[in-house]
Amino acid sequence: MVNDVSRSDIGMGSDHNEVTLYLPNHEAILVPKTSKSLIARQLLLRLAQHVKAQQTARHHALIHTSGGLTDTQWRYGHDAAQPSRVQKCRDQ
Repeated sequence: MVNDVSRSDIGMGSDHNEVTLYLPNHEAILVPKTSKSLIARQLLLRLAQHVKAQQTARHHALIHTSGGLTDTQWRYGHDAAQPSRVQKCRDQ
């Protein structure tokens, strides 16, 4: 996030700012002059969206690399509908 420090109507000593947010994909988003609290909200919203997208991407990568298993199936090594290896051993 960057702002124009040469302007006296925004930034330090002002309740307002105008910033440009640079996203990890190099997209630049101009947040026009507004209150610093609204800029903070915008920043937090963008950060939350980025984190959610990263979690979704990791989840999809996990399913892809685990042969289509869900997180729970991958973690515990079995399908909830199928008896576990431990359960199969107990039954024998």
